[in-house]
This record gives sequence, structure tokens and C-alpha cells, in this order.
Amino acid sequence: MPGSVAGMFKIHEDLCSLPMQRLLKPAIRAAKEGVKFSHLQAMIFKIVGSIYSATAEAKETYTCSANDGGLIEENDLLRQPALAETLDALGSEWQ
Repeated sequence: MPGSVAGMFKIHEDLCSLPMQRLLKPAIRAAKEGVKFSHLQAMIFKIVGSIYSATAEAKETYTCSANDGGLIEENDLLRQPALAETLDALGSEWQ
């Protein structure tokens, strides 16, 4: 949503005492290292799978080489290195 990043940083400025980079660190690590998909997440992916494979960009993000390029399944890791880079850049920019 437009403005949501700026709004998040305004809330941080007004209400938080920890540096943004420190707050973002766990999310950056999870995006880099991956988050294991639960049974429920895998079921949802099967239901809306056509959305997650509609574009080349979505396929790149939500498919898994361990599944011969199929959608991420239960116990697979969802890695999002581009998201990690974006969060890292935002944290560095908004000190």
C-alpha cells in the first residue's frame, strides 16, 4: 500500500527507542535463511497456487528447486533474498 513504509517509519520515530536496523534484523535473517512452510501455509498455497505462479517473478519467489520447480510445499524453505536486501536498505536509510 502506498505510504505504508513511510508510515511505519513515522511510528518508529514517534514511539520506538530501538534502532530500525536492530528491529529489522530478525526479518532480514529469516528472508535470507528461509522460513519453513507449515502444513497450513502449504494448503493455502495449493488453493491459490495459480496466483503464485502467474508471473515469472512470482514463480521465481514461490517455487522450490527441491520440488522440481513446483510451488513451495510443507517443510520447504521460503527464501526471499531480494526482500532481505530491501529491508536492509530501508534499515540503513532510516536511521
